[in-house]
Amino acid sequence: MLDMVCCSDPAGVLTYVSPASQGLLGYGPEELVGAPANFFHPDDFARITDALAGHVSQGPGAAPLRLEFRVLRKDGASVWVESGLRAVYDPQSGDLVGFQDSLRDISERRATEARLARSEMRFRLMAENANDIIACYDPDTRFTFLSPSVRTLLGYDPEELTGQTAISVMHPGDVRRVVKAFRDHIAGGPKATAFRIEYRALHKDGSVVWLETRPRAIYDPVTSDLIEFQDVARDVTERKAMEAELAAAREEAESASAVKSAFLANMSHEIRTPLTAILGFAGLLTERQDLNATARQHLDRITSGSRALLAIVNDILDFSKLEAEQVEFRPRSVALRPLVEDSLAMFIPEAAGKGVTLGFEMDGPVPDHVMVDSDRLRQILLNLIGNAVKFTEIGSVTVRLAYMGPLGQLRVEVSDTGVGMDEGQRAHLFKRFSQVDGSSTRKYGGTGLGLAICKGLAEAMGGSVGVRSAVGLGSTFHVTIAAPVARAADKVTEGPSLGDIEGLRLLIVDDNSSNRDLARAVLEPMGVEVTDVESGYAALVEAEAMPYDVILLDIRMPGLSGPETLERLRSRPGPNQHIPILAFSADADLADGSLGGGFDDLILKPISPRDLIIAMVKWAPGGEQADQSWLRHAQA
Repeated sequence: MLDMVCCSDPAGVLTYVSPASQGLLGYGPEELVGAPANFFHPDDFARITDALAGHVSQGPGAAPLRLEFRVLRKDGASVWVESGLRAVYDPQSGDLVGFQDSLRDISERRATEARLARSEMRFRLMAENANDIIACYDPDTRFTFLSPSVRTLLGYDPEELTGQTAISVMHPGDVRRVVKAFRDHIAGGPKATAFRIEYRALHKDGSVVWLETRPRAIYDPVTSDLIEFQDVARDVTERKAMEAELAAAREEAESASAVKSAFLANMSHEIRTPLTAILGFAGLLTERQDLNATARQHLDRITSGSRALLAIVNDILDFSKLEAEQVEFRPRSVALRPLVEDSLAMFIPEAAGKGVTLGFEMDGPVPDHVMVDSDRLRQILLNLIGNAVKFTEIGSVTVRLAYMGPLGQLRVEVSDTGVGMDEGQRAHLFKRFSQVDGSSTRKYGGTGLGLAICKGLAEAMGGSVGVRSAVGLGSTFHVTIAAPVARAADKVTEGPSLGDIEGLRLLIVDDNSSNRDLARAVLEPMGVEVTDVESGYAALVEAEAMPYDVILLDIRMPGLSGPETLERLRSRPGPNQHIPILAFSADADLADGSLGGGFDDLILKPISPRDLIIAMVKWAPGGEQADQSWLRHAQA
């Protein structure tokens, strides 16, 4: 809109009005000329006349009078204008002859200024009452505004820091990091949003205060030049102290956990290693026909006691790993019927001695093969069957399988006709170190961890565990686990037969002579050609001299460890570079990680003759697993 130009005589009667009056006031020039200028807002009239009188009193040399005031339009609305008025004098006589004025519409500017004033008022109200520090600083990071809360948080009056740089109150150890963060933020230009950073500030008394700040760069909307930074800083000293305490507690807990894990691993190794010799050689003696009844009875007690000790060790280690969430699961195709039948077979002598019958049923169609960790499923079965046989004096123990196809879950039930339990006993059944009552421990033995382990394993395998029971009517334990049906490609085909291991060339590497002697005693009668050495270094020498079909390598050995020996064997070209190498260890934790470390399979001590023979059959030359091993390592 054009400025309105007008002229008047000394009395204020208009002598000229430009056409712009129509837009500004709604009047045409013809409506205004000859009439007094009476379109001023009544509330501003006195201020205008006072200013005009002062201007006239200065005489001809006075500068133009700049005023802002309101005028009234023809429709009654008020409009803010900026006036540039000048008194006009006769050049000869010096008398006042009139006035010249120009009026510019500044309504939008005044509205913007009013909004800014209200915004600043609200900002100051918030700043003066906020607990956080609200700060503004120029592009050189010199404070231009600080809210009064800086006095509470840092001990300074706002005036003391105004003009100082933000770095002046920053801990020297954090300056470089904060400066880099600001530079990165500025590099993002006007589109960059506020960022968050925490640093230490120095209180006026010298103490350290942790601040969480959210600075934002403000740019000129026209030139895109950096104008200032706006920031909000919050005291997070207490939170940082809590975080430090939590970190220290976590570090202490992790250290304690590491010590515990090391202790358990060492205990596992130290107990399992002698048990390998006890159980292994006892098993070989059991097959002899020349033992008298007393010797056989003593041998049975040695075997029974050793197995009980092994069960206790296994329970403690497994439960500790479950608590620490360190149990690893290796799903693979498993034939369900043989797995259940083998598990039941382990309790035939105990059940037969009590007159308890063992049974196995399928409840509806159940897949032949499912994808599941067979070792963990067997562990659940052995715990449940063992408990059922233990607490059943007469009658039967039955394992029942069902498959919930839509859910891909296997349900295992173990029912017995034993003593049963009441509601109070059932409530504590799956808790650690819990048995039906104290007398159970004295009568039946055990750690009281078996069912807690079953629960932990089932839940870790995507399932659950539960029980139905009544006093005198027996119990039924049920476990569900995720077990997808195995695809045809996943199903394990038949490998070599026992006859195929005759002539198998085996290298055993173990620093314990009892383990080497046991493996030799089990395998040599079956035609396996066994060579044994006591160290990783000796194994490397032997592997260079002779070709072998399978290497059985202890993981935990002095000098060159099993994994280190494996790495060197795989890296050396020769006849033994790609053959199957099986991990052999009494350390359950190391054994769990052995497959991921390049071993083809693992045998956990104490060794059972059956497991050892099965492993040799599985990895014999020409077998599917042996072929896969050669391909895998040859392509690595």
